[in-house]
Amino acid sequence: MDAAKVGKTISFLRKEAGLTQNELAKRLNITDKAVSRWERGCGTPDISLLTKLSSALNTDIKTILSSDSISIGSKCKGLLILKYPEGITASSFFYTQRIIYFQISYFILAGIRDICMFGKKEDIDFSKSQFGKGDSFGINIVYEFIDDNSDFTLYSSKYFAENNEDVSFLVINGLAFWYSKDTVNTLTRLIHDSDCCTEIVNSNRQPLSIRFYPPKNLRNSCIDEEKNIISYPLTSGEIAFPIQNTKDLFDAGNIIRIIEEQQGEKIADLQEIAQNRGFV
Repeated sequence: MDAAKVGKTISFLRKEAGLTQNELAKRLNITDKAVSRWERGCGTPDISLLTKLSSALNTDIKTILSSDSISIGSKCKGLLILKYPEGITASSFFYTQRIIYFQISYFILAGIRDICMFGKKEDIDFSKSQFGKGDSFGINIVYEFIDDNSDFTLYSSKYFAENNEDVSFLVINGLAFWYSKDTVNTLTRLIHDSDCCTEIVNSNRQPLSIRFYPPKNLRNSCIDEEKNIISYPLTSGEIAFPIQNTKDLFDAGNIIRIIEEQQGEKIADLQEIAQNRGFV
């Protein structure tokens, strides 16, 4: 492990996350002098701190240790298509939480602040009533109306064309349930390590409606013709499946109920997630 390179990476990511050395130290329950030593290349974090450190810096352990200055400099925006099966809307529930909160949580977990939301009027109006511009969660949301027969390729291509910056996109086009202890690291690896269009699939190879599109110079071929899409498989230990009907929605709700009641966790609590990710 090259202490100087690791220190440079930590310094870069800390500033990207908007944290001072003291603020990062408090999240890790260490002194700011320890953070300063890392960033000056005079030492490296103890292995026991790496998971908390990667979460605080909106990245994963691999990025910190590999010290890849190109990947840590990447930028990513979010695109959410509010496209649901019959009988399900953005205001429907996964147990006690609205569906739209689950979808937004993936972007925050991935460290993405800028999100564009496309949807039918009822879904957009409901989302606006819940999030406004996103200020309370440290994110920036813009809304676009689309008609009932909208085509993803048409709207995604239009949006990409209007956003010509050399940025990548995390796109959610549809509804799926995904619960994992490794969600942050999976999304971070997807964004930082992928140089082609990639789609997350579960262990049964079912698509989860979550795709990563690289910067413009790499993504055009896979948008227009839906080709060159590679799969990013989750492990069998992660609970993930597409929501195709109300029965799937009910099954997902039961899983959430069990996790929350038996393990005391809060699923898709945006305020808590935003705080943990340093957004608020």
